Amino acid sequence: MSLPGISHKKNPMKKCFAFFALSCIALLFVIAGCGQNNAPASEPPMSGGYSGDRDLTEEDMAVFEEAMSGMTGVSYEPIKVATQIVAGTNYRFTCNAVVIYPGAEPYTAYVYIYKSLDGAVELTEIISDAPQPGFAANRPDDAEIEAAYHSAMEVMYWITFDAMPYGEGTQDIDGMTYQIIGHPTIKTMADLKSYLESLFAASIADDKLEGGLFRDIDGSLYKMGAARGGNIFKGDEEYEIIRESEARIIFRVTVEDLDDPGGDVIGHTIHDMIYEQIDGRWVFGSFEMVR
Repeated sequence: MSLPGISHKKNPMKKCFAFFALSCIALLFVIAGCGQNNAPASEPPMSGGYSGDRDLTEEDMAVFEEAMSGMTGVSYEPIKVATQIVAGTNYRFTCNAVVIYPGAEPYTAYVYIYKSLDGAVELTEIISDAPQPGFAANRPDDAEIEAAYHSAMEVMYWITFDAMPYGEGTQDIDGMTYQIIGHPTIKTMADLKSYLESLFAASIADDKLEGGLFRDIDGSLYKMGAARGGNIFKGDEEYEIIRESEARIIFRVTVEDLDDPGGDVIGHTIHDMIYEQIDGRWVFGSFEMVR
């Protein structure tokens, strides 16, 4: 029965509210479903940046020692490691490094090693915190000059004391045995020439490459074994930097003379190296062994 003056039309707002409520419920189910991780448990972790530095484990140390086997001339002591997951594992070892000769100053180096999924280990790169020689047109500070001296002396040890890192493999040519070089970045004669020219004037670099000590064989750098021993009657070194002009610096090395190996100091020998700007680069225009 209808009451007078009252209309029985259906209320459209009720339909809207009901539709809105159902929509919200459906949306909640969708959101809940998206929040679940449906990836298989066996899926490998995604690759990304390096982890934070941490202390080395025995496994880390084994990787480092295997990759660095045969490296000579510089001592690397790993103190921290960071890893990166790729198709295998990248390792970044933070190391205390020092060129192996008396009086050499330690520096920080970063050694990068790759371990494949099958367990093979490969040294990929070594980056030094020591300033690199070159320095463009800017005058180098004392620390940069000393770093350049140590880099140049390391090269001299490669050549004079046969301290360059070797790889596996030899070649016999004209009755002489050459061994393949195992340096991580110097792999050809062109690489070696470029590195020498970053440290020395072109005339010195060319002189060090003459005589057939190095040669490219089948696209790889080899070196003939030839070395002399160091002077065991030499002691510690001291350095003095004398700035003659805006483009010329004397790097003075004073070396102790000993009466016996490890004995008393009986005098000193002074060696003056010229570090100068040539063609916009700072290089050694003169350089010599000091022991």
